[in-house]
Amino acid sequence: MLRLDGMSACIELAGFAAAQAVCCLFDRIPLPPLAFSRRGAGAPTVTILSSGTPSEVAAQGSRWLEVNADQADEAVVVYDGYVTITGIRRDALVLELRAYRQPVAEYRMAVPYRPHRDPDGFAVYRPKFIVRTVEEHDGAALLEAFFRGVSSHDVGRRIWQTCADQGW
Repeated sequence: MLRLDGMSACIELAGFAAAQAVCCLFDRIPLPPLAFSRRGAGAPTVTILSSGTPSEVAAQGSRWLEVNADQADEAVVVYDGYVTITGIRRDALVLELRAYRQPVAEYRMAVPYRPHRDPDGFAVYRPKFIVRTVEEHDGAALLEAFFRGVSSHDVGRRIWQTCADQGW
């Protein structure tokens, strides 16, 4: 697999993490905060973080990324939350990304979704970059890397393809 740079590899890992989280949501399993790390071309390691209030989960995820106990090249924390884009608040998977290769890079993404309780049923929307811009990277290449990660998770890929709603 060709790696463009550390951020591309990290976003690919984020796609894999999001696919795993979508599996939980699709199966109506409460999503615990999950932390994914990877060294080199190895398989991702998954750690379940403690639940709590949204601010506690975010703080714990930030600490986990800061410590980098796995000595990872890239890491992602994913948890269930909300995102507001153009004045619309949606349920979303929030992904905190850290590429540890030089230069170290941090990003935040969201994958908005429509929960099962919605009259239109469960759906997954297009991923969004939040907080920071991706101006120094090719946005199309980063989204390609994200979906390469989604595709590497067999069950998650199938659920994503079945439940994708690219309208939002």
